[in-house]
Amino acid sequence: MRPQVTRRVDCNNCPVGTVSGVGKGQFCPFIVRSYPRNAQLYRRGDAAGYIWFVKSGVVALDDDQGACEFKYPNSFIGAEVLETGIYRATARTLEPSTLCGATREGFSQWISRNSESLCTALCRAFESSQ
Repeated sequence: MRPQVTRRVDCNNCPVGTVSGVGKGQFCPFIVRSYPRNAQLYRRGDAAGYIWFVKSGVVALDDDQGACEFKYPNSFIGAEVLETGIYRATARTLEPSTLCGATREGFSQWISRNSESLCTALCRAFESSQ
């Protein structure tokens, strides 16, 4: 399913955009995309291409053992892109959803360009999304 790239989004009201310094001339590597209900974002075992931030909607993460985890707005999914490079679960939207995605390279460059406080804030965001 091809997402609709959303062009008009207020990143100043997004935790990732705020931490990034959007509106203050700073760069955010996350690209906003809108998905309909039941869109598959990725499958378990796929090469992990993006780390995602859920802006709106609900995403279900299904593993191969029948466990299902739900991710709500302000949650990160797909952190495997930073670790193993392989998605551990299948991700699908349960309702129309808006997510922001960044490649490993874009995310890594973004981290390297920003201060230690950005890393601290992102760690807190990851911890709260778990």
